[in-house]
Amino acid sequence: MIKQGLKGGMMTGLALVFVTLCLFSKAQTISNEQLFGVEGYSVFERGYPLKVEGGPGGKFFYLEYWPAGKQGRTYTNFYLQCYGTRDYIEHWYKPITEEGAAVMQPSDLIKTAQRIAVIGHQFREEVKETHTVARFYDFDGKANSVEPVQLSNYKKLGKNFSEKIVLSNQKKRLLWMGVGEEGLYYSVWDEYGKQVWEKQLNLPYVKDKYLLREVTVDEHGDLYMLVLPVTPSTSIREKSPLLLLRYRYEKDAFETYTWELKDQAVPIMMHLEVEGKEAYLAGVVSTPDAPGFLNSQSQGKKDLPRPMTHLVFRRFSEQEDGLLKAVSSQIHPVPVTWASRYQAGGHFSRSKVVVSKDDVILILEEYFSEKDKLYFYDLGCVSFVKETGNIRWNQIIGKRQRDKQSEAFMSYIPGISRGKLRLVYLTERGASGKVYCTSIDLDDGKLREKILTSNESDLYLFFPSRSCMVSDFEMVLLGIGNPNQNDFKLFTVTF
Repeated sequence: MIKQGLKGGMMTGLALVFVTLCLFSKAQTISNEQLFGVEGYSVFERGYPLKVEGGPGGKFFYLEYWPAGKQGRTYTNFYLQCYGTRDYIEHWYKPITEEGAAVMQPSDLIKTAQRIAVIGHQFREEVKETHTVARFYDFDGKANSVEPVQLSNYKKLGKNFSEKIVLSNQKKRLLWMGVGEEGLYYSVWDEYGKQVWEKQLNLPYVKDKYLLREVTVDEHGDLYMLVLPVTPSTSIREKSPLLLLRYRYEKDAFETYTWELKDQAVPIMMHLEVEGKEAYLAGVVSTPDAPGFLNSQSQGKKDLPRPMTHLVFRRFSEQEDGLLKAVSSQIHPVPVTWASRYQAGGHFSRSKVVVSKDDVILILEEYFSEKDKLYFYDLGCVSFVKETGNIRWNQIIGKRQRDKQSEAFMSYIPGISRGKLRLVYLTERGASGKVYCTSIDLDDGKLREKILTSNESDLYLFFPSRSCMVSDFEMVLLGIGNPNQNDFKLFTVTF
């Protein structure tokens, strides 16, 4: 790319040292922003850069496609690039496929504790099959090997195959999981890009029908799986316990831990997080005849939505014998303010968790569609105290995002910085839209909102799914730049 001025004028020669906004003295501000002109191809046809990932020492990484002969790139390829968050100076770039090698099509970018990993797909000539692969680089751009390593371990890619990649809490283990007609496939890699183990597994309870809701990995390489028993119609089975499975790879054995929900409660949303020797379950359940509010999110038949009635939390802790034990368990009625606000019904259908030093924060997001429009509305945030499962605070953020074209610019980016939960989002894609930062104090739940900038001339359309926290106090957002010009945009939010 060629760097441009903030309003899109091309810069050449000495002017390549671009204009930057140095506003570090103010909290929650756009401290840097830059347009990048694309050379040799159409960004509308090839696509915008894939994703941003954080690096050490005020640096970040992202992938960009380059034609041969442009800005020192010797051949056409996707290039992994390292930039500075405060000045956007390029530190280095490396091709993800070496010249003459089988082409690797990138799909993700993940930073482990010691490496930056480019995830992609590549046809493997030796097995005549396309596999999921990864190429690991140290933070100075040196690749572990000339060829990418193969993450997937299936023999043949069958129909209805899906895969997932998960990074452990401290980023020391990377899990690849594949789900196919023949079973479940796993491979685990350490933070340097070396394989720890791989195996095809059959889970316990194969005679029952179950929903594998979440899978994660700990820093040792053991697997944790949240399993919800279901009926033949795929509705969540009432009066059945939640199952937490742990697979100990060195023993090649499963451990099963159950959570009997009281009063015929049925899980609506449930998440699993593992940190050190602790495992946390947090979510929302529906209990018959209990007060709450009707929600469009349903399990099974869409014409039978279940009310959201309770927030639940359970903590498992590893004991001296190596087994897990439930040491705290809480069930809380949904906050009165929530029940009052959503008397006419809510639309919470998406959720995630963010883990801070002392809390597990559950974030629910309203999402629904009507005719040709997509709606991303309120965020409901609940902070559970790790030690006890008590609710420290809860908040509702009344955002009103909508778009009839795409959900690419909708939703939000979460992060923890300077003792606060930070949520950055664009209110809408039109000129009246604004980039907001909502901050919630982790101790008392106090909420503050700040407008970072307006979306005048559509210059601040960014992709939440391609943007992220890159350090303890910086977030880099990847956007489209001028909607009608061949460029893209990066801007840094400093907290």
